[in-house]
Amino acid sequence: MARMQERGIQVAEIFFALQNPDRIVEKGETKIAIKQRQNNHALLVVYKRNKDETKVITVIDTSKVDKYL
Repeated sequence: MARMQERGIQVAEIFFALQNPDRIVEKGETKIAIKQRQNNHALLVVYKRNKDETKVITVIDTSKVDKYL
């Protein structure tokens, strides 16, 4: 959580990306939700979901929007 704060990523942004992704990439059981941010960046939320919960593995803020969207 401290690293998210250092990078200016709010918890609400992660929930929004998971609920309203621009794109989802599936890699086996792991999924990546990709959401474009206002500052020409993309937010990548790497997660696993089972029927009871969603576990966020990592969150990445990248300026390489074209690579992911």
